[in-house]
Amino acid sequence: GSKDGPAASALISFPRALAVRDSHVFVADSNSAVRGIGPDQIVYTLAGGTQGDADGTGAAAKFSGINAFASAPTGSLYVIEARRVRRLE
Repeated sequence: GSKDGPAASALISFPRALAVRDSHVFVADSNSAVRGIGPDQIVYTLAGGTQGDADGTGAAAKFSGINAFASAPTGSLYVIEARRVRRLE
């Protein structure tokens, strides 16, 4: 399962991809979520959490199998799925 909160008690379900941006580590988990870990060691859900194909903010975003991440020098984080690439701000 997945659970936000302090790193010592948070859960990330089967991590699949990793990226680093602005002192945060981002992890794609098997629940189609983009999870973040801040410098304060708090784990949070940045986007997604439900399988599907929808643009949106937070939980409204839906991903269908995140394969990888890419971090751009501009600060954008790109989510690479089976059929497309999407940018997170």
